[in-house]
Amino acid sequence: MYYAVYADEWFLRNLVIDYMILRMVNRIRRRSAMRLRCAIGAAIGAAGSCLIFLPPFSSVLLFTLLIQAAVNTCMVRFGCRVRGIRSLAKDICLSYLCAVICGGIFEALFFLAGPAGGRTFWIIAAAGYLVIQAGFPICEKLFAGKQKIIYTVILCADGKCRKVKGLYDTGNRLRDTVSQKPVSVADSSVMRELFSEKMIGELLEFQSTGKLGENSPWISRHLHLVPFQSVGQSGVLPAFTLDYLWVKSEDTGSVICDPMIALSAGTGSFAGKCQLILNPDLIDR
Repeated sequence: MYYAVYADEWFLRNLVIDYMILRMVNRIRRRSAMRLRCAIGAAIGAAGSCLIFLPPFSSVLLFTLLIQAAVNTCMVRFGCRVRGIRSLAKDICLSYLCAVICGGIFEALFFLAGPAGGRTFWIIAAAGYLVIQAGFPICEKLFAGKQKIIYTVILCADGKCRKVKGLYDTGNRLRDTVSQKPVSVADSSVMRELFSEKMIGELLEFQSTGKLGENSPWISRHLHLVPFQSVGQSGVLPAFTLDYLWVKSEDTGSVICDPMIALSAGTGSFAGKCQLILNPDLIDR
């Protein structure tokens, strides 16, 4: 008895599943790998999975296992942008767990849909992706508040840098109404170490009056008001761009250019020991 396996179908199935696995690992591990990197990593995994049908790999079980382990390592290493050996080992173990979840979802969908060909496969792939994506917000709501993730963040503007503690807050969905960029909220004390007293004075005046001088240096930083709404209060916050910020995560980091930062309405430490409330979209990209 033998089975006919079509290389293109096998590649596409593995490409879709591997992409979902990498997205799940990045989401769970709070990594900032872009979708394009995940897609390339998935292509590496899908192409490597085709090697198991070539001699001598197809005839020797040990070769098959070694090829699968090597391909999965390369896929996770690239798709999750991992550097340290310990982090790589954790991500690889997590990828196998996610593979079981994705495989189970796909098998259930294929069973319900019957024999899949062409269009049916892509419908099932889309349905599987939506099921997995819908599961993350539900889990975040169920476990909200049970885990606080704090990152080391470096804010840079006008040649000055300030290291702060940034709180990953799933409740911060603030976005700029003009650029649609995710907005993080900073304590006012942080800005005093990045900008001159004159600029701070103009910023505070703008926060009170909403007016800005024609030659103000804040114009180049796109200073404007962003509406916000939280539990029990609403209003507007002054928001502007920095040169860049760097988010450190374990052994790696992510640089975001021209990040949008809003100034908190209060003073002092407004998030426990943190000076910045990170928008989760900066991490879960």
